[in-house]
Amino acid sequence: MPYLLALHHPADRLLTQRTDVLKAVSVLYRYLDLDLLRLFLCLFNRQVHVDFLELTDFLLHLRDQRLVDPGAVQQDSQNPVYYVQYAHARICSILRALEAEGVTPRDCTAEELALLTAPEELELIQHIASYTDEIIGAAKDYDPVRITRYVIELATKFHKFYNACRVKGEEESLMQARLTLCRATATVIRNVLTMFNITVPTSM
Repeated sequence: MPYLLALHHPADRLLTQRTDVLKAVSVLYRYLDLDLLRLFLCLFNRQVHVDFLELTDFLLHLRDQRLVDPGAVQQDSQNPVYYVQYAHARICSILRALEAEGVTPRDCTAEELALLTAPEELELIQHIASYTDEIIGAAKDYDPVRITRYVIELATKFHKFYNACRVKGEEESLMQARLTLCRATATVIRNVLTMFNITVPTSM
């Protein structure tokens, strides 16, 4: 089990005993929401020591945000759960906006999918395609860290795609192809968050 930092202690100390780890988790739970705690615990490989400088800065930042504004920690760019959840909520927002205009996603032909040639589109497609291998590798190595980092990177690639490639207002074939890519991204994010028992919001 990874070492954890006890935020209530005046000096940093390593927690190596199981009882101390459980106490530390209890402290973290008081400062962080349950979704963040679940993903946070999956960010560190049990065979790798935690970078305490990075870990301390991250946790203290979240603690300070919580003390200032109970809602701020959920909407912070340094919060990996919010970052991933927001990608899913953004996709749902795109689908709702288009549905309100009478646009319904449909299956695309191979020719239509071949329209996805932008670098951001290809990166996102390749990352989605690697999901099965990541699941197999994580199961084989008993390493959930691979999936945690995978889904954070997936959210990053989707946000890049969203900023570079317009969905609404494009020619119908290209719009439908990009909608297919959005829906595939949402499916994978939903799969991972559900696997970790983390909330999957449709709006934020």
